[in-house]
Amino acid sequence: RPAVLLDGFPRSAPQLERWLARPGPSGLLVSLELGESACRGRQTRRRQCPADGWTGDMRDTACPRCGGALARRPEDRGKAAVRRMREYALRVEPLITRWQATGLPFLELDARQRPGEMAKTVIAFVEATTAAR
Repeated sequence: RPAVLLDGFPRSAPQLERWLARPGPSGLLVSLELGESACRGRQTRRRQCPADGWTGDMRDTACPRCGGALARRPEDRGKAAVRRMREYALRVEPLITRWQATGLPFLELDARQRPGEMAKTVIAFVEATTAAR
Protein backbone atom coordinates (compact mmCIF):
# COMPACT_ATOMS: atom_id res chain seq x y z
CA ARG A 1 0.00 0.00 0.00
CA PRO A 2 1.49 3.40 -0.93
CA ALA A 3 2.58 5.78 1.80
CA VAL A 4 3.53 9.44 1.80
CA LEU A 5 5.88 11.33 4.10
CA LEU A 6 4.97 14.98 4.54
CA ASP A 7 7.86 16.80 6.22
CA GLY A 8 6.78 20.03 7.88
CA PHE A 9 3.11 19.63 6.95
CA PRO A 10 0.71 21.02 7.92
CA ARG A 11 2.07 24.50 8.48
CA SER A 12 -1.17 26.19 9.51
CA ALA A 13 -4.40 25.43 11.38
CA PRO A 14 -6.50 25.66 8.18
CA GLN A 15 -4.21 23.14 6.43
CA LEU A 16 -4.54 20.76 9.36
CA GLU A 17 -8.33 21.08 9.47
CA ARG A 18 -8.59 20.42 5.70
CA TRP A 19 -6.30 17.40 6.11
CA LEU A 20 -8.39 16.00 8.96
CA ALA A 21 -11.66 16.60 7.08
CA ARG A 22 -10.66 14.70 3.95
CA PRO A 23 -11.92 11.13 3.54
CA GLY A 24 -9.65 8.22 4.41
CA PRO A 25 -7.03 7.70 7.07
CA SER A 26 -5.42 10.87 8.38
CA GLY A 27 -2.07 9.23 9.07
CA LEU A 28 0.18 9.67 12.04
CA LEU A 29 2.38 12.40 13.46
CA VAL A 30 5.99 12.11 14.55
CA SER A 31 7.27 15.16 16.39
CA LEU A 32 11.03 15.45 16.80
CA GLU A 33 11.49 17.52 19.93
CA LEU A 34 14.64 19.46 20.70
CA GLY A 35 15.05 22.10 23.39
CA GLU A 36 15.63 25.68 22.36
CA SER A 37 19.28 25.85 23.45
CA ALA A 38 20.15 22.61 21.63
CA CYS A 39 18.28 23.84 18.56
CA ARG A 40 20.18 27.11 18.57
CA GLY A 41 23.45 25.21 18.96
CA ARG A 42 22.63 23.17 15.87
CA GLN A 43 21.72 26.32 13.96
CA THR A 44 25.03 27.90 14.94
CA ARG A 45 27.03 24.90 13.74
CA ARG A 46 25.08 24.19 10.54
CA ARG A 47 26.80 24.92 7.22
CA GLN A 48 25.45 24.64 3.69
CA CYS A 49 26.95 24.52 0.22
CA PRO A 50 25.63 27.46 -1.84
CA ALA A 51 26.26 25.51 -5.05
CA ASP A 52 24.38 22.26 -4.43
CA GLY A 53 22.56 22.67 -1.10
CA TRP A 54 24.44 19.96 0.82
CA THR A 55 24.10 20.62 4.56
CA GLY A 56 26.58 19.63 7.25
CA ASP A 57 28.28 20.65 10.46
CA MET A 58 30.83 23.43 11.09
CA ARG A 59 33.53 20.80 11.31
CA ASP A 60 33.06 20.47 7.56
CA THR A 61 34.77 23.21 5.54
CA ALA A 62 34.23 21.92 2.02
CA CYS A 63 31.23 20.29 0.39
CA PRO A 64 31.86 16.55 -0.02
CA ARG A 65 29.89 16.53 -3.27
CA CYS A 66 31.34 19.46 -5.19
CA GLY A 67 34.24 20.76 -3.08
CA GLY A 68 32.64 24.21 -2.70
CA ALA A 69 33.13 26.29 0.44
CA LEU A 70 30.40 25.88 3.06
CA ALA A 71 28.63 28.88 4.59
CA ARG A 72 26.06 29.57 7.30
CA ARG A 73 22.49 29.83 6.11
CA PRO A 74 21.00 33.32 6.51
CA GLU A 75 18.00 31.89 8.41
CA ASP A 76 20.36 30.40 11.00
CA ARG A 77 21.83 33.76 12.02
CA GLY A 78 20.92 36.29 14.72
CA LYS A 79 17.42 37.69 14.64
CA ALA A 80 16.31 35.29 11.92
CA ALA A 81 17.11 32.31 14.16
CA VAL A 82 15.27 33.89 17.10
CA ARG A 83 12.28 34.59 14.83
CA ARG A 84 12.21 30.95 13.69
CA MET A 85 12.04 29.74 17.31
CA ARG A 86 9.22 32.19 18.06
CA GLU A 87 7.31 31.11 14.95
CA TYR A 88 7.62 27.48 16.01
CA ALA A 89 6.02 28.26 19.37
CA LEU A 90 3.24 30.30 17.76
CA ARG A 91 2.46 28.13 14.73
CA VAL A 92 3.65 24.56 15.24
CA GLU A 93 2.97 23.85 18.91
CA PRO A 94 -0.80 24.53 18.51
CA LEU A 95 -0.91 22.15 15.53
CA ILE A 96 0.69 19.39 17.62
CA THR A 97 -1.79 20.04 20.44
CA ARG A 98 -4.72 19.90 17.98
CA TRP A 99 -3.43 16.63 16.47
CA GLN A 100 -3.10 15.09 19.93
CA ALA A 101 -6.70 16.09 20.70
CA THR A 102 -7.94 14.02 17.76
CA GLY A 103 -6.60 10.81 19.30
CA LEU A 104 -4.79 9.97 16.06
CA PRO A 105 -1.41 8.20 16.30
CA PHE A 106 1.25 10.48 17.73
CA LEU A 107 4.89 9.93 18.66
CA GLU A 108 7.03 12.54 20.40
CA LEU A 109 10.69 11.72 20.00
CA ASP A 110 13.73 13.24 21.70
CA ALA A 111 15.80 14.59 18.79
CA ARG A 112 19.03 14.51 20.82
CA GLN A 113 19.28 10.78 20.08
CA ARG A 114 21.47 9.40 17.33
CA PRO A 115 19.73 9.41 13.93
CA GLY A 116 19.88 5.61 13.67
CA GLU A 117 18.14 5.18 17.02
CA MET A 118 15.46 7.69 16.08
CA ALA A 119 14.93 5.92 12.77
CA LYS A 120 14.42 2.57 14.54
CA THR A 121 11.86 4.11 16.88
CA VAL A 122 9.98 5.80 14.05
CA ILE A 123 9.94 2.64 11.91
CA ALA A 124 8.62 0.57 14.84
CA PHE A 125 5.92 3.19 15.51
CA VAL A 126 4.86 3.33 11.86
CA GLU A 127 4.78 -0.46 11.56
CA ALA A 128 2.77 -0.87 14.76
CA THR A 129 0.35 1.89 13.77
CA THR A 130 -0.24 0.60 10.26
CA ALA A 131 -0.56 -3.03 11.43
CA ALA A 132 -3.33 -1.96 13.82
CA ARG A 133 -5.45 -0.53 10.99
